[in-house]
Amino acid sequence: MDIALRDVSDEDAEWYVEQVQDAEILRFTIERASLTVEEFRAALARLRSDDDAMGYLVVDAATGTRLASVAATRQEDGAEVSYWVARAARGRGVARQAVRALCDRVLANWPVNEIRLFTHVDNRASQRTAENAGFHRVDGPDEPREVGGRRWLVRWYRRAR
Repeated sequence: MDIALRDVSDEDAEWYVEQVQDAEILRFTIERASLTVEEFRAALARLRSDDDAMGYLVVDAATGTRLASVAATRQEDGAEVSYWVARAARGRGVARQAVRALCDRVLANWPVNEIRLFTHVDNRASQRTAENAGFHRVDGPDEPREVGGRRWLVRWYRRAR
């Protein structure tokens, strides 16, 4: 399946809110089960005005079917990416393609030296995605981190320019 990244629109709000109810998305992201359409639209408005953030929906290039969400934030000379894949689209290489496409956009638009991402230590699928998208595990032990109000043990990955 070929994917494409497209800008998120207000019309995507209901779909987005529905998708983040998935147990795996709630377990491994900062998304909240209580997210509302109004909150999503407010966050989208903030995203549109932030030069240090980008976010896209991942769609099937042929049909336009929504598949996933990817985002990046810039901090100094680096960027951090995050993503989730809707349940119906998992296991088809969507995340790998989407993360690669997002990294291409980051490198084309921001003067960064590296792109980073972290995964929950139990999220094996995300770790495989990172490696298949050209990231390398950062040496050292997994580290605790506060993520969405929860304490996670995380594994860091990086991709050089």
